[in-house]
Amino acid sequence: MNSIFDGKIRVLDISMGWAGPLVGQMFAEMGADVIKIEDSHHFDGGAGRCDGAAGDAAVVERASVFNTANRGKRGVTLDLASAPRNRNS
Repeated sequence: MNSIFDGKIRVLDISMGWAGPLVGQMFAEMGADVIKIEDSHHFDGGAGRCDGAAGDAAVVERASVFNTANRGKRGVTLDLASAPRNRNS
């Protein structure tokens, strides 16, 4: 089945909460290559809507709200707060 975008566009999803991730999900369902970018120190606000999330990565991965809004996306976590490390050491 052909989709509207058929992998021809790439969307960088830096949204949090509910509305932004749902729009990214819609792009993914239409065939866009959606990459969710998250901060390694603060999880998506949608993940915090499940009991016990409070920064626990294992709980966030099982959170239905988080998984529903982010299905079909690739993901990457960036740590922009820490000092850069030397790749050669």
